[in-house]
Amino acid sequence: SGNNNTEFSYVYRVDLKSPEWSFGNFNLGVSGLWGNDSVNDVASGATGAGGTSVHDNSTSVSVTDVALTWSKPFGFDPLTLGAEWYLMNNETRVTTGGGAGAAGTVENNSADDMVAALYAKWQVTDWLYFAGRGEYWDADARTAAGRGIYNSASAFAPLAAGGTDSIAVYSGTLTAGFNVWKDTLVRLEYRHDEVAGKENGFINAQSNVNGTAPSIRSGQDTIALNVAYSF
Repeated sequence: SGNNNTEFSYVYRVDLKSPEWSFGNFNLGVSGLWGNDSVNDVASGATGAGGTSVHDNSTSVSVTDVALTWSKPFGFDPLTLGAEWYLMNNETRVTTGGGAGAAGTVENNSADDMVAALYAKWQVTDWLYFAGRGEYWDADARTAAGRGIYNSASAFAPLAAGGTDSIAVYSGTLTAGFNVWKDTLVRLEYRHDEVAGKENGFINAQSNVNGTAPSIRSGQDTIALNVAYSF
């Protein structure tokens, strides 16, 4: 059933900082990793089973994160802007026909998670700031299934019963932060998430009653109050 070994992996990070220009200061960070994600051998499963072939150690997984901040844009000290891009790529192999193992037909594919975000923070006074964040998340091959997102056609199975193989989530967050006293921050936050894609939506444990399909909703709202103390 495969050797389930990890071969070679590495991580990296590069940070660049601009001079103090009249139109603002820039910071760029690029980080990521690459390695092998070993799963069950296709020889041990039937058609449709995923995993590596009998001749491979594992499939590869890579993560890339790029973050950019722009402080004091055009000389406006209280404002900071930012952008971030995140990509995870995970190779997959699936037995598609002819039985499992060396005699079977193996299909190579990949599943991607991509997140793009924009940020803004306005420091109104020494004790008060406002911030906003917009995000877009696209997940292939139902990698979002374990995160409370449900498909009414196929439940949590990636492609069963005509379900979609991709999920897109749009999110927006507004934050007010209060430095109420030394080393203590009180933060009030509102967040809205909206799910796109065929018959996708959010669920909770109470929505699945008597074994019937749970009711789903395309959007959800969250309000949070946080207190952070720095030692």
